[in-house]
Order: sequence, then C-alpha cells, then structure tokens
Amino acid sequence: MVPPESGKVATAFLARSQDHELLILDVIIAETVYVLESFYRVHRSEIADMVRSLLAFSAVLVSNQDLLLESVRLYESTALAFGDCYLIATAAALKSQIATLDVELGKVAGRIGVRQVRLEA
Repeated sequence: MVPPESGKVATAFLARSQDHELLILDVIIAETVYVLESFYRVHRSEIADMVRSLLAFSAVLVSNQDLLLESVRLYESTALAFGDCYLIATAAALKSQIATLDVELGKVAGRIGVRQVRLEA
C-alpha cells in the first residue's frame, strides 16, 4: 500500500500550484506506474485511476495528455506492461507500425488498428 502521507503531501502541493507549473515527463509516469505495481502491489485499476487523477490537475503539464490517457486505458484493460501500452498508443497516434515478437502485444495493437511488421529470420 502507498504510504497515505505521500499522497496527502503530493495532493496538497498540486492543489496550491499554478496552472502548468509542474512538468511531468512521460517516462516519470511510466516509472510511477512501475513502482506502484511492482513495489507497492497496487492493482492496475487503482493505478489507472491515480494517473488519471494526476493528469486532471491543472498544475500538471505533460507533453501529450491524450497519448498518456490512451496508454492508461490500454494498461487498465489488458495485461500488458505500461511501456507496451505506451508503445501501442504512440504507434496509433503516429499512424505507424510496430515490430514485436510478443504475441499479446501484437493482438492488442491489432485491435486498435496498429499494423505489425512481420519479423522473419
């Protein structure tokens, strides 16, 4: 479980901050998801709610909120790692394709219209 005092301190800081005062890089969101999942054993749906709540603060500035929200949606609805979800969401946004040997990643990508490069020896 995440220490309650950590959440209270962070929430208080965000509540008193000015609009777009706190830049949070996508990699920091990914690291936060990883720590919450692996160290604190927080359930995926709770992590998704936490990230969405963080992104909803007007003080928070991210490079592409829509991309992060789509990554969170995929993360919450699949068993994929957040980084894989971010890859799929990025490929979809850029109308790009991915190359992977991960069957599940390929299935999820295909469901949202991301094409796969076929890897051959």
